[in-house]
Amino acid sequence: MFRRVMGWVLVVIGIICVGGQIDDLRKGKTDDAGIGFVMITVILGGGILLLRSAANRPVTVLMATAGKGTQDVPLETTVLRLARSHKGRVTPVEIATDAGISLEMAKEELERLMKAGACSLDVSEAGILVFRFAEFEDATAKDQRI
Repeated sequence: MFRRVMGWVLVVIGIICVGGQIDDLRKGKTDDAGIGFVMITVILGGGILLLRSAANRPVTVLMATAGKGTQDVPLETTVLRLARSHKGRVTPVEIATDAGISLEMAKEELERLMKAGACSLDVSEAGILVFRFAEFEDATAKDQRI
């Protein structure tokens, strides 16, 4: 989160500085224009790099581990563990509750896993979204599906 916020701050500052440099050039002040544009490039570049690194960083969840206290665990791993413990069928609400994340984040992660082919989506008669992880279903559920 910090990287994302700082990245946007640097981008906004860089854009404001570009406007200032352009205004100075229109007024005929060209003595330090080169240095100004180099500094702006560094600021904008730093902001963009921070934003990209924040976007590529995997989401982690702080989970309690047996005998080891707590540790950051990738969200994908947490969702897969929860799917296994729920015998292959989970809802976004279950994931959000058990992992301690927002419902929106749980839905996004389940949809990402579905696009990757790790699970499929069913809608219950009550209209509840149920994500099925076939590899974690018990044998009787697998037999019923086949």
